[in-house]
Amino acid sequence: PRSTGNAVKFSPNGTEIVVGTDGTGFQDTYPFSSTGFGTKYSNPSSAFPGNINDFAFSPDGDQIWVAHDSSPYVSGYDWSNSGWGSKYSNPGSLPAGNGEGVDVNSNASYLVLGHASSPYAAIYAISGSGFGSKSANPSTLPAGTAKSAAFSPAGTEVVIGGASPYAEAWAVSSGAWGAQLTDPPSAPYVGVEGIAFSNDGDYIFCAHAWSPYISVYAWSASGFGAKVTNPGTLAAGGGSDVCLSTTGNEVFLSHSTSPYVSAWKWTGSAF
Repeated sequence: PRSTGNAVKFSPNGTEIVVGTDGTGFQDTYPFSSTGFGTKYSNPSSAFPGNINDFAFSPDGDQIWVAHDSSPYVSGYDWSNSGWGSKYSNPGSLPAGNGEGVDVNSNASYLVLGHASSPYAAIYAISGSGFGSKSANPSTLPAGTAKSAAFSPAGTEVVIGGASPYAEAWAVSSGAWGAQLTDPPSAPYVGVEGIAFSNDGDYIFCAHAWSPYISVYAWSASGFGAKVTNPGTLAAGGGSDVCLSTTGNEVFLSHSTSPYVSAWKWTGSAF
């Protein structure tokens, strides 16, 4: 890749990998196999206007959605095993600021974007044709710039990582924001940069800048539950993103200090 990596994502079938950077072009995309990286794909014909901060694939792998700096702040493209396809028309109602985090619900009918200016988050209808209408803003807005955004596995809740209390949640139904849900019982120590759910949807993992760098909470339709005991051995520095293995038995945290990535076993309810 041509410059600092800000985001990275595998396609759903694991045969392509896309890297968001802060260098001109702002992404590098490669085929990937058991032997490693293949020859870099061509850049999309419609280039990005600024640094890429996050990617989300549709579950079937036919579309990719991108959060980035500079207007229109969020973009969508067709996707195939050849890489980037045609760019969709921009949303009719643009986000208010730089796109920081993006996620798509499990049936690819809605997209949530966390961004840098009030109202700090937006939900859009999406389809095979691209962007649809933007939902009305939540009645209670996120507390500040949203660094991350995620749907729960059920798609009935949205979590936004940002200003104090650093992680907030809302009920959603058919793309409409509902009531704000229970905050974490103990705040996850500065803005949450990355969010992941356990495979069963019973726990939420939050990567954040201050020790213990990763915080995990029980999760339900009511929002955040009890905090899980921190790992016995903490990461070496500020957490920037988190994911689980496909089996759900391991947790991975990227962070700011060598060795830059750490991993723990996950029992299903504890480190």
